[in-house]
Amino acid sequence: MRIGILLIRWMLAVSFLVHGTLKFHDLNGTIHFLGSLGLTPTIAILMSIGEVIGGVFLIFGILTPYVNVFYISVMLGPIFTLKITRGYVSGYEFEVIHIVMNIAVMMSYSWKKWVQFY
Repeated sequence: MRIGILLIRWMLAVSFLVHGTLKFHDLNGTIHFLGSLGLTPTIAILMSIGEVIGGVFLIFGILTPYVNVFYISVMLGPIFTLKITRGYVSGYEFEVIHIVMNIAVMMSYSWKKWVQFY
């Protein structure tokens, strides 16, 4: 079971690392897009930093449950700002899958340990 959760944790890490890195690659576009949703440039920058740092933390098992809580909040944003009217398929399916994966990982790791490699 530990190997399965570890693989899910690493997949989440890679997914958020890639998305966070892409936000930095076109930071002006990210700021403009999130600004069109009523979010400040600071939120766009903090979200990008959080996705990249959180991805690195998940790879190494640092503060895993806390990173998962952050990622769940990140995934709830697009559901309620953009995709709720589209329905599950071709809408918020990706976000729900990530939320469930984050919950599974979060429930599998101790909140008391700072670093858990397995």
